[in-house]
Amino acid sequence: MNEPSLNDTMRRDDPEVEIKLRPGRFDDFIGQARVRERIELSVAAAKGRNDVLGHLLLVGP
Repeated sequence: MNEPSLNDTMRRDDPEVEIKLRPGRFDDFIGQARVRERIELSVAAAKGRNDVLGHLLLVGP
């Protein structure tokens, strides 16, 4: 009963897990093309202003 759970795994600072879970490019996002396009536009606008993008909260499965 002392098997590590998924939550235990996610709490660790494991770069391999993060690399596998986090998309590296916008093209790696699957689905919700309209949302992705809006985020890409926001990022491009911030870069164009030489500014940082404000916080984004992404919620979903």
